[in-house]
Order: sequence, then C-alpha cells, then structure tokens
Amino acid sequence: MRLFRHGWHAVGFKLRQLRLGHFSAPGLRRLKNLSLHTAQQTLLPYMHKIRGTLEFYCFDHWINYTGIDLVAVHDAASALLSYRPGAEAFLNWLRQNAITSVIATNAHPESIRVKHNSTRICDLVDAVVSNQQYSAPKETDQYWIKLLQDFPYPPSQCLFIDDNIPVLESAERNGIGHLLTISRPDSQRPKRSGLGYPAFDDFSEIYPAKDRVANNARL
Repeated sequence: MRLFRHGWHAVGFKLRQLRLGHFSAPGLRRLKNLSLHTAQQTLLPYMHKIRGTLEFYCFDHWINYTGIDLVAVHDAASALLSYRPGAEAFLNWLRQNAITSVIATNAHPESIRVKHNSTRICDLVDAVVSNQQYSAPKETDQYWIKLLQDFPYPPSQCLFIDDNIPVLESAERNGIGHLLTISRPDSQRPKRSGLGYPAFDDFSEIYPAKDRVANNARL
C-alpha cells in the first residue's frame, strides 16, 4: 500500500487554540468596542455559517472582516507549535522508505509559512498543497480532482489522515482508499468517539514497531 497524503493536522501539529479573547484588540473593525461575550455572539454564528468554504480558511477574508492582523497573531503564537506525538518520526520513516508524502491542507499559505519556520515541516515532505492553490477547500470535489491530477497516484492505494470528518467524507467520495482520523486533535479535550473512521492519537501506532525503534534513535 502506498501512503500518499496526510491532512495538515494529522501530519504534524498541535497548536493550542487561540481563544477569541486573544483578538479583543483595538484594531477590530466589526467587533470593535464590544465585550468578549458580545464579540463571541457576533463572530461565532458567522463562523458557523461559512464553515467549510474557502473564505472560512482564508486569512485575507478574516483580516478584512475583523480588522485583526492574523499574520501577526500567528507569528506571535509560533512558540506554541509542536509536532503531534510520533509525527516527526513518522515523516522520516516515509522518506526513508521512499514513500511519497503530500500535505493536503486547508491552511492559508501564511499559516504554512509560520509552521514551517518553527518546525521545518515542509522539508520532511514531498509537497504542500493549500486549498488556496486550487481555489477550493478540501471539503469539495474540486480540490480532490485537481490534487489527483497533480499527483496521479491510484487513489485506492493512497492513505489520507485528517481530523476533519467532512474532509474525510470528501476524500472517500473521491476514491481515496485508506482513511484515518485523529482521536484527540485538541490536547486540551478528551478523545472523540463515534467518528465513523479508524482513529489514533500517536503516529507510532500506524507504522512498524521495528522501524520506530530505529527512527527514534535518529531523532
């Protein structure tokens, strides 16, 4: 089985959630001068309304909507970035075994830049494909059609890992043969259940134990 693409969260990161309270700065346009509670009541319904669209994942959209410099916020939070348990060793194992790995992500290019500057994640994979490149989020067929054109591996032989269930459903609809999810994408919350897809938490669970020993020795 060829391991092919992995969702951004699955391949690499746990980023402590940035609560709305971090964004209560004077630069807010639409939320300016609102209490935190009122700001939440204003922003969260809109986030729910556009969830799963290209705009939902676009820094430019949220900068225009809120007046918040999200690039600066991400840069300031870069110290909170770290690999998920076993993820770095897993990526090294893929490379050592000549298995193509692609980060298929909804992350904005500026978010990818911040993550790479902190972790050098892009150096460990063969390619990174943001939804901005295809003008379509991973929840849509358009994203997968274009991705499979650019990386023409048999989809039935590909593994895709993501913590977003609608994204996994989209990958399945487009023929990706092997799908996994993350049981606890947020380390501050309990493990999820009833996800509809096999789940794991530590990447050491999904590749051979004998290779894990050698891999960890190199890190």
